[in-house]
Amino acid sequence: NNAKRSQMILTFNTSDNANVIIMAVQKAAYGIDLSSATRVFFVSPVWQTAMEQQAIKRAHRIGQTKPVYIETLVIRNTIEDELLK
Repeated sequence: NNAKRSQMILTFNTSDNANVIIMAVQKAAYGIDLSSATRVFFVSPVWQTAMEQQAIKRAHRIGQTKPVYIETLVIRNTIEDELLK
């Protein structure tokens, strides 16, 4: 539900107690501001470059005052691992 998602994002951006938000990349790529985030972890490779870039830009945008670190987590010896080599 959009109202609940909006409230969760607002809480993440404004609360000192909300340090982590977990979202599907498809939901996080467009139309939201996560400029309080300093780390973005992709838990699987994003094969659509434009979507990955948009998701990164949700954190790395105007208003961001800290460095933003991006990590893609890949399990060794998987298909994703082989494709990314």
